[in-house]
Amino acid sequence: MFNWFKRSRSIPAKANQVELDHTEKQIEPILQHARQYECINALPEAIDSLERILDFDERHVLANLRLGILKKKLGHPERAVEHLRRVIDEDPEFCEGYYQLGTVLLLLDQVEEAVDCLQMAIHLQPDNADAYIALIKHRQAHGDLASALELCQQWRDNDPESALAYYFTGQVLAKLQRIEQAIEPLEKAVALEPSNLDALNNLGYCLVLLDRNEAALEVFNRALRLQPRQPAILTNMGCACRNLGRFDEALEAFGHVLQADPSHFWARNSRAQALLSLKRFREGWLDYEARFQSEPDRFRTLPFPIWKGEALAGKTIFIYAEQGLGDEIMFASMLPDIIGQGGSCIIECDARLENLFRRSFPKALVVSGKREDLPAGIGTTYPIDFKLPIGSLGRFFRNVMEDFPQHTGYLQADDDRTAFWKQRLEELGPGLKIGFSWRGGTKRTRTWARTISLNELLPIFRTPHAQFINLQYGNSSEELNRFKESYELSNLHHWQDAIDDYDETAALVSALDLVITVCTSIVHLTGALGKPAWIMTPYVPEWRYMVGGEVLPWYPASRTFRQARAGEWTSVIDAIASELNMLSKRISPDAL
Repeated sequence: MFNWFKRSRSIPAKANQVELDHTEKQIEPILQHARQYECINALPEAIDSLERILDFDERHVLANLRLGILKKKLGHPERAVEHLRRVIDEDPEFCEGYYQLGTVLLLLDQVEEAVDCLQMAIHLQPDNADAYIALIKHRQAHGDLASALELCQQWRDNDPESALAYYFTGQVLAKLQRIEQAIEPLEKAVALEPSNLDALNNLGYCLVLLDRNEAALEVFNRALRLQPRQPAILTNMGCACRNLGRFDEALEAFGHVLQADPSHFWARNSRAQALLSLKRFREGWLDYEARFQSEPDRFRTLPFPIWKGEALAGKTIFIYAEQGLGDEIMFASMLPDIIGQGGSCIIECDARLENLFRRSFPKALVVSGKREDLPAGIGTTYPIDFKLPIGSLGRFFRNVMEDFPQHTGYLQADDDRTAFWKQRLEELGPGLKIGFSWRGGTKRTRTWARTISLNELLPIFRTPHAQFINLQYGNSSEELNRFKESYELSNLHHWQDAIDDYDETAALVSALDLVITVCTSIVHLTGALGKPAWIMTPYVPEWRYMVGGEVLPWYPASRTFRQARAGEWTSVIDAIASELNMLSKRISPDAL
């Protein structure tokens, strides 16, 4: 912390010593009074005292510094700048002056000079934590994470025992999605400062993202011993418990947070996922509305009133897109419900789904576009009475298991393209035609829990009288070819043109007998088309796949093959291989 009286003398050294001493004797009591006012948060009174000092010496370093800081704190950065510039003019090597001026200039969006000031503060004091933090936060806010990481490295080099330097290194690495690399600096931060709750919480959260949930719980328990009932830590602890299948403990943790603060949106959104996993839909959908606060990137400000269940006859409702491709497809199962309300319906979707949705929901107007924009004509050519994000349909139409219809498919692939793919599949010869996908998710959506190597799937691919068609999103042809050559498999096929165009993917899936896949968007496409999907499901899957049960309520033709233990796929693969072998022996794939 800056020493109040370290630089109280500002009269040049050549001045008469008697004059200097006399001035300081007059100023020192005023400084004491200003400090006392600050201590009781009487900031206007502190400012009045400090401005009296300027009557004696308008360039007094400490008085100008404190005036700059206090005026910034009171929301007057433009007034603070004048005082802080005086500080630097009077003492060009005063690190604190450069730091404070830099932070004020950032508030005024004078970025270039602000950065220069903060860098000067670091030059004058290479271990200046405040200046590093301000610069790192600025870089992060502007998406320059690479530069932020370089600053963290510089900080650690200049102050290798700074817990904060290691904490911010871990934080930036996590933002860069380099979660594994974030662990070591966060552990170092905790070792250097065991009581740093932020470091403990971030370390625990990174462990959760890596599915190291038991280790995460140990970290969270350490943090809670320091500060019991801390909301952020309890919420992350609940997520770790949920990932371990300990749902009672997860709900208890979320409940403690929400009892103390019902508006804690991250805890509410996390509880929603636990409740939906347990098929407690009515409660879950209510909490699910917190997703827009917990993940602001999903939120869109659209100039229409939200639909709350009002009659739609003679009205127009705009159902807008959110979340991933699979979510859009899954939630689209409720579009017939909203269309059946009798009003006009405009459906926004991902551009990859536009043709498929137009064909499947002919009574609605289907549009697409960038989600940060309002699709052309919406609100002008097509006046809107209500809006609703597609993920909010559940609380109106899917509150209990009985609300899920036993449909045979609500999406319709192109008939001509489906016929084309059926012909192409017949050319492969007799036997089952089975689509497959083996990789799902991202680092933040537990890809390690939703991905199986091709080698592990070998028992399935060796099913006699079966042809397997790749449905893996992206271009995995090289990986697949290497695998085929290694095991001399001639029954694996890859058609990139069917993967690059989602409408073609839908037609190909419609032509298949069966799809075997991990938890990814192909599950939703297959189920929405009414085709059989065998889903290789983690021990504790994402909420969309729920806990327990062989059939997903969203997709009556689905079948889940669930892990008996986390990370153990052998029993799942063996069960599927056995079922396939029996299926392949039947006379016709119509038995599906």
